[in-house]
Amino acid sequence: MKKIFFLIIIVTLSFYSCKSNYTKVGDKNQNYVPYYLSVDKAKKAYDKGEHEKTFFLLDSLFNHYEPIQTLFINELDIYCELALKFKNKKKVKKIMYILVDEYGSNLSNYNNKFWPELKQFSGISDKKLKEKFNKFNSNINYNVRDSLTQMLFYDQKYRIEKNIVKTDSIDKENEKKLRFIFKKYGYPTQKLIGGHIEGNEYKLSTLSVLLKHISLSFFNEIQPFLLDELKKGKCPPVIYGGMVDHKIVVDSDIIPFTYYATYRNVPPTDKKATNEARLKIGLPAIE
Repeated sequence: MKKIFFLIIIVTLSFYSCKSNYTKVGDKNQNYVPYYLSVDKAKKAYDKGEHEKTFFLLDSLFNHYEPIQTLFINELDIYCELALKFKNKKKVKKIMYILVDEYGSNLSNYNNKFWPELKQFSGISDKKLKEKFNKFNSNINYNVRDSLTQMLFYDQKYRIEKNIVKTDSIDKENEKKLRFIFKKYGYPTQKLIGGHIEGNEYKLSTLSVLLKHISLSFFNEIQPFLLDELKKGKCPPVIYGGMVDHKIVVDSDIIPFTYYATYRNVPPTDKKATNEARLKIGLPAIE
């Protein structure tokens, strides 16, 4: 069974590598959907304690895709931990640099029991990590980040107050701001707005909340764009799926989409159709 599992992984990765030797985040006409599904398998193997299988899957995957930190999976943390376990200094250093350069992880103060050992094993100095962290921090677009933070604040304020008039007004204003951000920057990744920095008011759930409160007309406008950003490795599948599901479950809008079952308390009426839809956007099938 173990040999069959490894063979399936190799065949799958070989198939997708025929289109391109290496897929990078943001590349046009690329597809991160197989990546999302593979890291989910890796996370499940990791949770079962199957560390050798997990490392093999992630290592093979990272040879074909630029590694990213998928929301709720955190494959970079897992891979780094296992690279340490298997004493692979080169790969420990590679992922540590990605965590700082792309995600702004302040490894000097990172809340992870493995980091002291990782830093010692990698040989990367605190000075080097701090320089990289400061460089990342200096390149953050604070205007975009602060705008999103403010949008979320008023989104929640008026909803908590149950002020329907102001809620409708702020939703329309937020749509204008989101339209501008998407047009100018694409889906805002952590490299643009931060996310792992201590003291950062911006939360990774911000866009998830804002996108659930958009009008049907704005949904129809940005849905193709967000699906494309998902395939480029920028928009997390769970955020895209949550946006669609909110339209179906909460707003009761009639849209030509299948329910992705991101609402755990709302089971799908057609599990087969839901699972087929989930797999198409990089979400694992539900049991």
